[in-house]
Amino acid sequence: MLRRARATSLLDALVAGKSLTAATLLAGPARDVANVEIGSYPAQGLPAGTRFAYTADSVWRYDTASAVVFEGVRPGEDPLLSTMWVIAGEPITGAAVPVWVRAAAVPSALAAASGASPMTKALDAVRTLFYPETRGELKKFISVAAFAAGPGAALPRLLASEAENFRLADAARTRWLATSPSPEEVWRLENELAARTLADIEAIAPKSAGE
Repeated sequence: MLRRARATSLLDALVAGKSLTAATLLAGPARDVANVEIGSYPAQGLPAGTRFAYTADSVWRYDTASAVVFEGVRPGEDPLLSTMWVIAGEPITGAAVPVWVRAAAVPSALAAASGASPMTKALDAVRTLFYPETRGELKKFISVAAFAAGPGAALPRLLASEAENFRLADAARTRWLATSPSPEEVWRLENELAARTLADIEAIAPKSAGE
């Protein structure tokens, strides 16, 4: 009930402001960790000294598995240019990358073989920045420091990488609507964006001993 009410309020605000897009949906509601009932808003700042925030009742919570937004085309446009924006792991630990129908394949960074994809593995590593505790109920508490502004904070860097993906994808779609691209051209771009994003995420992830 708390999650639904919060999600509804966030979506209503985007609709009222005529700003509901795939980008705003992923940057806002998909990653929202607020708990209105206890006045907890980690992304907006909490009292000095606050180390953790409870996320079991937030829209995005400690056990959310992934986020996907499907972005269609306008009437008359090529439906094969429809885009799937995907965060292949917990939304707050990664950045969305585009996968186009026209490409007819997924980027190498998202492709799983016998185990998880490279992107999923990277997101799992970043998760430890947001959820450093794994014992009992502590696993439901998120680290407030990961939201802070500054060069070392994880979330601002992830959002910046995602925003760049939307910028480059929008530019490509404008070109493709004028001149229909080949599947190979579309795949090259989605693979390039996914590889760049994976590198950004791996740069944020804490290094294991010996690295």
